[in-house]
Amino acid sequence: MLRLVASDMDGTLLRRDGSVSDRTRRALVGVQDGGATVVLVTARAPDTLRPLALAAGISTLALCCNGAVAYDVERDAVLRATNGLSALSPYALQRTSAPGLMAVACGPVGDGRRHPFFAASRRSVFSRTRRRTGWQVGRDFSSLLGRLDRPLLVLLGGSDRFPARGDAKRVRAAVAPGGRIVTIPEAGHVLLPSAAVERAAAEIDAFLR
Repeated sequence: MLRLVASDMDGTLLRRDGSVSDRTRRALVGVQDGGATVVLVTARAPDTLRPLALAAGISTLALCCNGAVAYDVERDAVLRATNGLSALSPYALQRTSAPGLMAVACGPVGDGRRHPFFAASRRSVFSRTRRRTGWQVGRDFSSLLGRLDRPLLVLLGGSDRFPARGDAKRVRAAVAPGGRIVTIPEAGHVLLPSAAVERAAAEIDAFLR
């Protein structure tokens, strides 16, 4: 059974004027109706890819920026796409690619590539990881922050790719007055690279005093 179809965009699915022909659109829809996942592989960034992909009838997965970013077209998010690509990969490939996929999903790591987080990712039970992160995707937990009646410090990675767009804004709106929200510009989801770790430690130390 055909499970995956990968295709380039420019010069392949797209015509010279950047449009998608009706014939191509029908073929893509037929492949997906047959149970296969269509993955777009392109040098384009997610923001320029998305309208073209939707016009072509593709709302699943894409590898953007020449493979540097795994992207969920429908939800305009990175994490769900990384989960989906992991599910389609053999176990040995998952072990090899886990650190890279985690970096793609979570944000820049810089000099933090030797962090235990990455070593542990190779030993993960990938089915459980996908189930956990799949449950998190699309859920809005910001309302829970408003229920906390204790001093609260929220650290946000300015380059975090894990949440969907708009999550940081919802968190800021939900935190009760008196709560402290700090955005660390260079940090991803796991607060790397090392400069981000140092900044986070300083913020926590100041908060606890």
